[in-house]
Amino acid sequence: NLVIHSGSIDYWTGIDKLLDLIKNGWPDNFFLVIHSKHKIGTANKFYAEINELSAMSYPVMLHNESFNDLDEYYEFLSNFDIAVALYYPNYNNRFLGKNIEYVGLSSGKLATYLMLGIPSISTFDETLQKCCNKIPYGQIIDKPDDILLALCKIERNADYYKQ
Repeated sequence: NLVIHSGSIDYWTGIDKLLDLIKNGWPDNFFLVIHSKHKIGTANKFYAEINELSAMSYPVMLHNESFNDLDEYYEFLSNFDIAVALYYPNYNNRFLGKNIEYVGLSSGKLATYLMLGIPSISTFDETLQKCCNKIPYGQIIDKPDDILLALCKIERNADYYKQ
């Protein structure tokens, strides 16, 4: 099962939490691809960690190429079984507090996943919870460890979530 985390690569996206899970209990039958919307280099605090984990055969890799247009990006995303869109506000930063709390800078990422029919895992938001109750888009988690169970639930019920 291919899992995608696409977009920004920073603490507010939960990337640190995903990498901790990769090192400590990520299921063998899931492979995480991390794609940055902007090419990242060695200055990014997660660049080395992702590449080191990949080199040590952990089920993760960095896709560090940008796309020429949206159709190319959509084609890339269509290869994935599950998408992850996590939002962890930082209230010490005026741009990363409430903006992130209320669906991360308006989440074009999650909307794109849903448009493409990719079952998604996201952090709790009241509006998302209402949507999730009406349409089977994926799983909403309360804490990072819930990602593992959410992956398994989506895998077991893939046809239901891809309606």
